[in-house]
Amino acid sequence: MKTFYTLILSLFLSSAFAQNEVVLDFTHLLGDQPFALNTAYPQSNGNDFIFNRCEFYISEISITHDGGMETLIEDTWLLVKPAEQASFSLGQHDINEVESISWSIGVSPDVNNEDPTLWPADHPLAPQNPSMHWGWTSGYRFIAIEGLAGENLNQVWEVHALGNNNYFSDEIATGSTMLNDEVHIGITGAYENFIFSVFIDNGVIAHGESGNTINRVFDNVIDRIFTASDGTPVSIEKVKISHMNIHPNPTNDELNIVTQTTIDQVEIYTAMGKKMLVDQDQFSNQQVDVSFLTPGTYMIRVKDRNHWHTSKFIKL
Repeated sequence: MKTFYTLILSLFLSSAFAQNEVVLDFTHLLGDQPFALNTAYPQSNGNDFIFNRCEFYISEISITHDGGMETLIEDTWLLVKPAEQASFSLGQHDINEVESISWSIGVSPDVNNEDPTLWPADHPLAPQNPSMHWGWTSGYRFIAIEGLAGENLNQVWEVHALGNNNYFSDEIATGSTMLNDEVHIGITGAYENFIFSVFIDNGVIAHGESGNTINRVFDNVIDRIFTASDGTPVSIEKVKISHMNIHPNPTNDELNIVTQTTIDQVEIYTAMGKKMLVDQDQFSNQQVDVSFLTPGTYMIRVKDRNHWHTSKFIKL
């Protein structure tokens, strides 16, 4: 009898704490058709354009599930290539019913400026061909899109968007389905919107961290590209780094931080990615003491509502 009750208890515990394989399923689209490279698609101005490259990084994935619980998918970076792969395993987790998913586009500052050759050859952050790494100081290309445009599709256009200052969070309200004991989260990407309001017909070449074209592409990513594949209304608040403001910049002693919600954590990094310790005593009332820093350029990361926002500042 004791053995029987032990077996029942074991079965109960295993079911109560069972973990499921969580899978992120993308529906990659170009308009109303499956995404494909070297396929002409019309712009709003009537001219066609073509993608011959489309890649981007996703990191810091967090899933809200089962009545508001949050699970961070740690140490996971996805290099999404819509022409090649639609499903990504996020590992085993105690997740059953998903309510939303958030992620950051790009590679976080604490990893972005590391040496890519230190990663195993099959890792998304290892050297790629074509390269997704811009250089030691700027780090990885967060988004790399290229193609042809113009009246006769004879103009080459390229956008390589990067920079710690452009690392932002996006949150999408979405459900999930259980298939073969796997939790599947469906996300649709409408990739023609990468170039929404971006003039490419004259062959724009935009490589870097700023400028009208770079800023527009990042805005499009958070506002226009990703929706839930299951029809869940996308009405959840989306947070972009422009919703955080810091001043004065440059600064001597203190940095004031303005966000829309309560700040939970603050981190500071050097331009080379070295983390500088910030004690809780150095941060209060939306201010952080930076008098201990030597003069130079730094990155500040601020966490609120489980989102990280990043900005650059100069210490005088």
